[in-house]
Amino acid sequence: MELAYNQEDFNNLGVKLLVLSYDNLSSHRSWKAALEEIPYKGRDAVKINFPLVVDDNFEVSLLYGMVSPGENKAGTNIRSVFIINPENKVRAILHYPNEVGRNIDELKRTIIALQTTDKGNVVTPANWNPGDDVMIMGLTPSEEERLGKSDSNLYKYSWFMTFKRMKFKN
Repeated sequence: MELAYNQEDFNNLGVKLLVLSYDNLSSHRSWKAALEEIPYKGRDAVKINFPLVVDDNFEVSLLYGMVSPGENKAGTNIRSVFIINPENKVRAILHYPNEVGRNIDELKRTIIALQTTDKGNVVTPANWNPGDDVMIMGLTPSEEERLGKSDSNLYKYSWFMTFKRMKFKN
């Protein structure tokens, strides 16, 4: 349901959602219909506009390592998230214990971080949030020259920690 409530945010990020479940097709249909009728956390009921894929033989789940070795597959919730880029490269895998729900805000933050780093020679530091400054992997000679100047968007904490301001303040 949380994915459904956040469908528009994911669409705006260029993300296509897909939910994989080991339940059979009739269970999927019943589950989806029931979820679409529930007003949840003070919000109106919401339509699920992304595919729910049946994996009742665990073929995909096992192929992607979503089921822990030695775990009884029957009755197991699979709480894995795969972020796959448009070139079909797996960029991030998040596994949640059966007892822990996914954090949708963290999924969005991770996607935005990956999209930010894909745009340039940058990485996101710990506890990074969208709009925060990013770290530079290596400086070009012209960036090195601009470093420390008042009109530069680059600053350095040490020889191995150079940052780029995402919001330049003059």
